[in-house]
Amino acid sequence: MKSALFPHSLNRTQFGLRGLVVLVVLLWIGALVPYWFFLLLTIAVWIYGPIFLAAPRLRDAGHPPMLALLVLIPALNIVVVIVLLFLPSKKQQVSSKDAETAT
Repeated sequence: MKSALFPHSLNRTQFGLRGLVVLVVLLWIGALVPYWFFLLLTIAVWIYGPIFLAAPRLRDAGHPPMLALLVLIPALNIVVVIVLLFLPSKKQQVSSKDAETAT
């Protein structure tokens, strides 16, 4: 269970699906609970996102996980998430370099 909630690395598909699930669950719960609870839940998700979604994705892409703190900056967070969705995994980068040297 721990590795499912707090993974060491995430590929692009896993990152996108987890972000979508978090958003849908947050909106669904927001319609059912009082405003103050929704606000606390939103703050928790805002903290969960950069630490437990962006950091593993950056690690998978071969970048330092500390760059996940960029997700906490308003307006820049949207750009960072879009970049993380399209950033190739380090394994894909290595395999494409091997293919180029083989030809």
